[in-house]
Amino acid sequence: MKKWIVRTLALLVFNVVVFLLTGWLCTLLLFGGDVILAGVIAVVVVPSILLQPWSIFFAVTLPFLSVSFIDHSSILILTVPVFTTAISILFWYLLDRAGRLERIKPLAARLKTKKGLAVIACIVFFLCAIGYARHVDFPPLTRTVPPLLEHQLRDTTVKLVHPLCSSEIWLDAEYYVRATVSEHDMQVIADKMQMHAIPASEVPVTFWNQQPYWWRPQRSEKIRMFSTTELPEMEEGSHCEIYAAWNPEDNILYMSIFDF
Repeated sequence: MKKWIVRTLALLVFNVVVFLLTGWLCTLLLFGGDVILAGVIAVVVVPSILLQPWSIFFAVTLPFLSVSFIDHSSILILTVPVFTTAISILFWYLLDRAGRLERIKPLAARLKTKKGLAVIACIVFFLCAIGYARHVDFPPLTRTVPPLLEHQLRDTTVKLVHPLCSSEIWLDAEYYVRATVSEHDMQVIADKMQMHAIPASEVPVTFWNQQPYWWRPQRSEKIRMFSTTELPEMEEGSHCEIYAAWNPEDNILYMSIFDF
């Protein structure tokens, strides 16, 4: 009985993680996220769904129920894994009693050995390492500027040297750009993007702390900070909030663009 309780709790924790990863995977696929990161997540998610196909039914139907106790997303995160785990435990228990799991038990026994656990640990470490590397955009996959910035600079001679770009697209779009630009080109960018100089104290904390490993804007009196006074309309129906930091010593520009 204790073994089944431990297995149930372990499976529940695993299903909670899989449920969260599935949501992340769907976001990446629907909004053009990192393909490599999506592939790493799929390695974990797809086998779990194949072994527990009823999880798809609960994930699709439960969010549409109007029952008050699953109206909140935080409760839903537990509700779907709980239902999935309950059906899985019952299903596997019945298979075990019918003797249908005899062929699988030797494999499970091998996984419990030191070699088996070492292999599992290596696989988990490898997947986590790749996932974290892609989370911080290492190595950078996008070496072009965002479409909005490219559109605003199309009639200029501004040259962005070695540009790097990271984006987060959901209902709105967030872009983080690093490039080397001259002082003249920096002023042109500020004019085209409708930015003006501001003190560093007016820059939100989130500007300095972003995920890409190459996003390291410096804080000093020499750094020139820029921002939009209001939310300018760059394109029809598109409004932006922009912050930028330009270092006159190395001519490196860091720019965050929030496209609403």
